[in-house]
Amino acid sequence: MYAENYGVGAGHFVARGALCVGVCHVCGSSMPLSAISCRLFFSCILGAAVLALAGALTAEHVFGLEPCILCLYERVPWVLAGLLSACWLVFPFARRSPMPGVLLVTAVFAAGASLAGYHVGVEQGWWAFQGCTGELPGPLGLADLMEGLDRPVRPACNVVQWTLFGLSFASYNALASLFMTGLGVFVFLSGVFPVSRQQGE
Repeated sequence: MYAENYGVGAGHFVARGALCVGVCHVCGSSMPLSAISCRLFFSCILGAAVLALAGALTAEHVFGLEPCILCLYERVPWVLAGLLSACWLVFPFARRSPMPGVLLVTAVFAAGASLAGYHVGVEQGWWAFQGCTGELPGPLGLADLMEGLDRPVRPACNVVQWTLFGLSFASYNALASLFMTGLGVFVFLSGVFPVSRQQGE
């Protein structure tokens, strides 16, 4: 949930990288296009993921905004996207075939957008998430109470702790994830990573 407020800035960061890739593609740079675009795209995705997760941890541990269970789930796509991008940057066999990485990162962000959109629906009361109501499940025994003392108390998923211009963290995360998804689709459809041009990888 707290990756969202940094997701917008991360999205601008990736957009600038995509623009540079497009310029190289259109202008016909003499450098190996696949090598340039691969490193640029995945470097931008990795940087965006690091910024988003750093923002989430800062909001939690510095500003005291406790994440609900859906907030924690929404961090997973950013972690996966960062790890996938790191793999395609580090391992030579992955750099030779960047298209699968683009598709995987796009799918991860699409899932993240769906999860964040679901969270927005919970916040707006469009539907309920039974796994995070913030209420006690029912009569509890002494053993249940003792066990609960060792568990962190999470806020209810329908509670909006912070807004900016009327939008919650989950809303910004949904928008940022949709932007990342669209960027991945654009990269794929524009043929920035042609399979036949892999010299220089």
